[in-house]
Amino acid sequence: MKGVLALFLIFNIATVFAENKIIAIVNNSPITYQSIESILSSANSYKQKIDIVNQKINITLQIQKTKELNIGPSLKDVNLALMSIAKTNNISIEQLRSYPEFLSLKIEVLEKISILNLQKFITKDIKLSEAEVLKTSTIE
Repeated sequence: MKGVLALFLIFNIATVFAENKIIAIVNNSPITYQSIESILSSANSYKQKIDIVNQKINITLQIQKTKELNIGPSLKDVNLALMSIAKTNNISIEQLRSYPEFLSLKIEVLEKISILNLQKFITKDIKLSEAEVLKTSTIE
């Protein structure tokens, strides 16, 4: 009986470690399997999985840049976005916070607002005339 229990424990521990493997290190920031597991599970091919990992690396680099430039989102911005998500789903913020994946959702919101802030920062000095905007939109 002890042998079966030990085998069971070893199997469970191995599974936990396997799920939390480091896939990439981006400027000393690890990307773990667990952080992209849900997205990877929807991928159908090896190429799609590589694209997902590359996308996560790009996001990590952009988040690092927002921290370097001190243009990350404020707590107020994140909370407003979370309240908007709750309202859109017709639930209270407390119900949203009780959602099992709330931490993942909060991290995703933080990342998206950070990337938006970076995009605004990069393009803040670009001035386009209405004609240039219309010309660009008709090309696409």
